[in-house]
Amino acid sequence: MIGKFIRGERQDVETSCKFTLTIESNDIKAMLEFDPDHTAQISGTVTCPALSSSPLTVSEGCFQLFSPAKNDKPDSPSKQMLYKMTLWDVYGPGVNFGDEDAAPRQRRALKLRGCTPIVYECVTKDEFQILLTRYEGGPKGPVVMFHGASVSSEIFRLDSIDANLVEYLVQYGYDVWLVDWRTSCNLPKMVEKNYTLDDCAAYDYPAAIDKVLDVTNKKTVQVVAHCAGSLVLFASLLSGALEGKVRSIVASQVAANPIPAPFNAYKSSLRLPGIAHAIGIHGLTVNTDAHALFFGRMFNGLSRAVVNHLVLPYSERCESPVCHRVTFIFGLLWEHKNLTELTHNTLHQFFGHVTTLVNAQLALTMRWQKLVSASGEDIYLPESDKELKSPVYKEHINRLNLPIRFIVGEKNSCYLPKSTLTTLNLVKEAHPHQNYSRVVIPDYGHLDCIYGKEAAVDVFPHILEALDQYAES
Repeated sequence: MIGKFIRGERQDVETSCKFTLTIESNDIKAMLEFDPDHTAQISGTVTCPALSSSPLTVSEGCFQLFSPAKNDKPDSPSKQMLYKMTLWDVYGPGVNFGDEDAAPRQRRALKLRGCTPIVYECVTKDEFQILLTRYEGGPKGPVVMFHGASVSSEIFRLDSIDANLVEYLVQYGYDVWLVDWRTSCNLPKMVEKNYTLDDCAAYDYPAAIDKVLDVTNKKTVQVVAHCAGSLVLFASLLSGALEGKVRSIVASQVAANPIPAPFNAYKSSLRLPGIAHAIGIHGLTVNTDAHALFFGRMFNGLSRAVVNHLVLPYSERCESPVCHRVTFIFGLLWEHKNLTELTHNTLHQFFGHVTTLVNAQLALTMRWQKLVSASGEDIYLPESDKELKSPVYKEHINRLNLPIRFIVGEKNSCYLPKSTLTTLNLVKEAHPHQNYSRVVIPDYGHLDCIYGKEAAVDVFPHILEALDQYAES
């Protein structure tokens, strides 16, 4: 559908407006005969140069067929078709931190082989709304991708590198689904307190995967999960919440045994997130700017001093307050040489808030060096000290009897590389004939395995190889 767009009262200025929409109804007969409003769902995109240089993604779309015209009399024969929808776009702030006069950067168009992203809303059983974005690059998959804590699905589709992971998998014919679960800083209604990673494992992951299976009419999915997203994936699997729905996994940086690097081990021993939550501090944000208030400026100074003088070698020091905050909270997440300058300058665009409850649970798992609940209950790998002699442990570890590729950066300064090796040894002992593998990426850290400037050459082929072994067309 193609028309014209006129902004406000400027009747003399008009631009084209193109709607590429899918109208979806689960029951056409009921919609036409029993629903007086004749409503259906809308998905798709709207292309309008006056609003955005790239296609806008439709969300919360509602279509009404043969609806009475608003100002007509009740007996008027005239009817109209109504299209109600929310349009999504991504806006990039200035590249230079603190420079209010810097021009907004121009985002490059993603290389998606003509496929258009479609956003799906998904409501969990505890009534929280998460978002899924589909890039239908081909018949292989579907591949469901989960980001880590305090970031969003943007880490998989950054335009600040030549080829991101979404573009890479679409190029090879995969149906890619990005999930913004409740830790995402990209959700319209981000949850900033009163949830744990146990809630995410019990509600978000099953809801997301069920949505993908429902839309694609597939029986199983493949999963790529990074950092806390991988921890929650393994918690969800070990609890039985995803029984029979996942056929293969690529786990990035950590799995069921988070063994912290020294700085994170020290912080976790101090129990600071739990103390902060107890006194009413519900979270921290890595974002800051030139207008930060007093406590924000204090945190900037503290994080800079600790990170640059106590934690990092000289070669990894920088002047980005956002990078300092990220490193202070999570540990160094990249080797700076592996990032493009643009990625480093725009960290604030894809990092956000992390709650003290989530941080406290992450610290707790570091102290245990295994998955545990937020209250410290050993519910995911119970009696692991007894190994396969324990029936309850055997029941849980049997839920990981599926192909898993572990990928970790050699210089990971968040979780030590032996984290994935520990989980690998556990699953190999339980299932010696299953296809488990582990790849250590030389000279890479943590998140640079996902959006490093050469990740498409050094890392992504290992992800593709693992997926291709179990791809279904």
